[in-house]
Amino acid sequence: METLNKPRPASRRRILPDESPKQTGGSNTVDADTVLVFLGRIRKEEARLAVAKKRLGKLWKLALNAGIVRKDLELVRKFADQDPDAVLATIGRIRQYALWLDVPVGTQLSLLDIPASSILSSAELGERAFRAGYVLGITGLNPDDEAYPLAHEHRTRHQEGWAAGQKVLLDRIQPIDIALDANGAGAAEDGDLEPTE
Repeated sequence: METLNKPRPASRRRILPDESPKQTGGSNTVDADTVLVFLGRIRKEEARLAVAKKRLGKLWKLALNAGIVRKDLELVRKFADQDPDAVLATIGRIRQYALWLDVPVGTQLSLLDIPASSILSSAELGERAFRAGYVLGITGLNPDDEAYPLAHEHRTRHQEGWAAGQKVLLDRIQPIDIALDANGAGAAEDGDLEPTE
């Protein structure tokens, strides 16, 4: 086995020159002003982080009160960021574990069992585009211009869905923002955060 310091004679590995900064002359200390400036910025960011954590906790409580199950939502968020094949493999493992533990699970039809009437009509595809736009709008995201470009047949339905989702978002976000801002104002009054100008 090769050592990290010296390559074997026949090895193509070579030792790279040390390019780390060298200490010059006296000391490598910083002045007091630099330390105090960074200390002030660190304290300010830590205060912001504390308020943000409180707001996030309050938001999760509001979501729980609205009927959202946090573990399920976090699992779906995790799945949304993964490769679809990995998600299907994970769900397959969960299903297998459930079967082994006699936990009731649903069944899925095979491709051959699906009736011919399940092919989506243009109206159903339009409703699907509307629903996709609605979900993007209500979650505060932009419409999907890649899935529904300018020349797409259902772009108008997608944009209508997005606008409807944005309207619901604006109606529902105000009470959430009021609840969160009340908590943020209370934190500023408690001295946890400097009031913003």
